[in-house]
Amino acid sequence: MSRPSVFENMEIEAPQPTRRAREGRVEKAAKPTPTKAETEIFRTSLYLTRAVHDVLREIAFTERKKVHELFVEGIDHVLRSRRHPTTREINDSVKAS
Repeated sequence: MSRPSVFENMEIEAPQPTRRAREGRVEKAAKPTPTKAETEIFRTSLYLTRAVHDVLREIAFTERKKVHELFVEGIDHVLRSRRHPTTREINDSVKAS
């Protein structure tokens, strides 16, 4: 014996396809134009072991920072050690342009 359908007695009309859809002329929805801030931010993945991540979380908690801020500190260290401006200096010069 099969289970009864809860939709069995409901009168639901399926939406009718538009004329363009019937003719195969379906247009894709336009993508929203990204704002200037969205185009200047890049996302990346960073793979860490659980132990390293736990230590970074502990440091961030102790210093009342976010782990992301520690990553930026590390990037600034790499940039400075190679005689480049820091992330803040780079961002300020781009904003001034």
